[in-house]
Amino acid sequence: MRIAPYLATLLTLAPVYGYRCTQAFYTYVYACDDSKLACTVGNVNPIPGNAQKELDTWVTAWKAWANDPGTNGDCGGSCSAYIPVSVKYYTGLTWGTNCTMARRYKKTLTGVPGVPSTIKVIADETDCDVHCNIGGSKTCSFVYGKCK
Repeated sequence: MRIAPYLATLLTLAPVYGYRCTQAFYTYVYACDDSKLACTVGNVNPIPGNAQKELDTWVTAWKAWANDPGTNGDCGGSCSAYIPVSVKYYTGLTWGTNCTMARRYKKTLTGVPGVPSTIKVIADETDCDVHCNIGGSKTCSFVYGKCK
């Protein structure tokens, strides 16, 4: 049968072709007291100045990375308003933000910038195999984890 060698080659190469981008979801929080496993700044409203300053500095660095052409497809990244966040295994609340990218390259030219000691990463997730470019029915609007 002459088709067998071609079929074997085709089936071997099929998994190689996927989309080059993924959805990305990160949660960054102002660091809690590790020695007491306690978070206290999230119990204060509005957000204390030191926590806001540290988060502002980090979000600016993250957005610069997320919006770099070597990091994303057509959509860039954004972060939510600061919200009180509960950190697993810690008592109390801290302030944090959720940062998302609709179309982040699976292999970025540079990694996420180094996180300062005043900020902790509590979520760093990717999901969905998506096109890097928008067009047709593909947009920058998305719900993390709902693949389309």
